[in-house]
Amino acid sequence: MASNDTSTLIAVGGLAVGLLGLVVQILALARQPAAGTAPRRRSLGSAILGAVLPFVLIAAALIYLGGRYIVPSPFSQSALKRIQHRKTITIGVNYNAGPFGRQASEAADPEGFDVAIGRAIASAMDVKPVWKRANAAERRTDAYLRGNDIDLVISILSINVADGRQEVLAFSDPYYLSGQRILTLKDSDIRDFRDLAGRRVCIVTVGRTATLANLTRTIPSAVTVPRDNIEQCVTDLRQGRVDAISSDEWLLLRVMQEQPDTPLELRGRPLTKDVFGIGVRKSLSGYGELLAAVNSALQHVEDDGGWTNAYNANIRAFTHEDGQPPAG
Repeated sequence: MASNDTSTLIAVGGLAVGLLGLVVQILALARQPAAGTAPRRRSLGSAILGAVLPFVLIAAALIYLGGRYIVPSPFSQSALKRIQHRKTITIGVNYNAGPFGRQASEAADPEGFDVAIGRAIASAMDVKPVWKRANAAERRTDAYLRGNDIDLVISILSINVADGRQEVLAFSDPYYLSGQRILTLKDSDIRDFRDLAGRRVCIVTVGRTATLANLTRTIPSAVTVPRDNIEQCVTDLRQGRVDAISSDEWLLLRVMQEQPDTPLELRGRPLTKDVFGIGVRKSLSGYGELLAAVNSALQHVEDDGGWTNAYNANIRAFTHEDGQPPAG
């Protein structure tokens, strides 16, 4: 028999003996001698032992059994233990990221590649996902993440962008590789970045200064047309004011999904390498343990085909490329 089982039997036996001793003490008190009858004499030590021993046995047994079988307070547990205890994991996703994350209505669950990855990771951890919005600045603000009890952030977060996110989040192994790419109309003769020489290229500059720098450094003769947002770039492209758009792949894919009637096509190999990781909130107790569990679950998702299924269901229709997990 295992030592733990033996210890449990001893504790249960001690509890039983203690309870029996307590019953004997109660019966003894109930059987006091009749008036005028001399009481039976007991030594002081025997009396104390008889009164105290049952309580000692009961207390020791309850402490041991409580430590083994009673679930401790969730507030004293690590983040991973709390997740396992409540059987749910709260995941923040971007609701405005096209094929990576979107929400059809307020009442609907979000959909997209990031959501599918989150759902698969939750399944591998044997818990259910609870979704919370974590768009743009929200996803890297500890006050927002803490206030919404978010455990993980799966929200097209590049781990190689230095904007303070590393101070708030610890990142998993890579789950998606992206980069700066080109979007054109389908009848364009532009196929790769070298074809942008002397061509008009719309660049979103608000919040994306690196995009402009990457292009001008690589193709100095490209004629850049700065705009505040991607929608302005698409309007320019449709109306012939620019020949192409260059931006982060995920943003171009979002445009393609949101404007299915515009004949858009993704072109060229990525100019840069952006590595997306799953963020674990550093303010969680024992976040390193949770991060290790997420990495293990992510590896399982990649090995059993879950990653490929998520890619094919959400992204392949826009890239027309075979997806492969970063570790593959």
